[in-house]
This record gives sequence, C-alpha cells and structure tokens, in this order.
Amino acid sequence: MDISELPERVSKYQRYSPNERLAILARWDALLEHGQRSAFCRELGIRPSTVNVWDKQRREGLLIVSDARKNKYVMSKKERTDYRRLQDENERLKAQLDQSEAAVEVLGKASELLAALAKSSQIKAPSLPEQVSIPPAFQSRRRDE
Repeated sequence: MDISELPERVSKYQRYSPNERLAILARWDALLEHGQRSAFCRELGIRPSTVNVWDKQRREGLLIVSDARKNKYVMSKKERTDYRRLQDENERLKAQLDQSEAAVEVLGKASELLAALAKSSQIKAPSLPEQVSIPPAFQSRRRDE
C-alpha cells in the first residue's frame, strides 16, 4: 500500500489498519531531512509519538501485514448494550442457580433427618400391661354412693 492510497481521515479518532500503518512507516523511514517527519505527521493528522509506537511494534513483530482489519469483530452500540444486558442476566441467573442448589442441599439434609426420625419412631416401645386392677385402697369413692 502506497501512502497516496491512504483514506482521508474523517475524524482525529480514526484508526489506521496494520497495512496502513506499515505504509506510513515505510514513508517515515524514507524521510531523513530535518523537519520532514514532523511535516509528514501534520499532513496525516497524527503525532510523531504515535508513529514511534508503531515503529516499536513493527520492530517487536507486533505489526504485521494482514488481509483483514485487526478488529474485524467490532460490536455496534446496540450489540454492546445487548452483550452487557446478557452478562448481567447471566450473573443474576448464576446467583439464582447457586441459591437454588443451596436450597436443594438443605432440603436433602432435612429429608435425611426426617427419614432418620421416622425410622427411630418405628422402634417399638414397651407396651403397657393390659388393664391392671387398681387396689381398693387407691380407688376413689364417689360421693354419690
């Protein structure tokens, strides 16, 4: 890509693709006279420090030629709001799931406890003797008699 093929910047926040950055760096390397690099940056509307960062990235192998834009999966504002809403909903549902699992665990323990109580209540208590006669001394007399 030649420097003349660079698109016109719509705003000062426009980003250059890796291919465009490499074309700018190629032209940057060709400028040797005093003041040419600063004039070049003013022409493009970028700062020389930005070009120095790109140069450092190129030396470190982080800036490579690609066929597609680096950020080809950029979300629109609506997609970002939907994504954030879904993240919030996901967190809320995870909290509900944790609460439900805790409730199920408590109910399971309660069920085990009730089963143990039911089993222990099935043990037969000693039965009372059949109608035992009360000695006459302990019998009460009715006043009517």
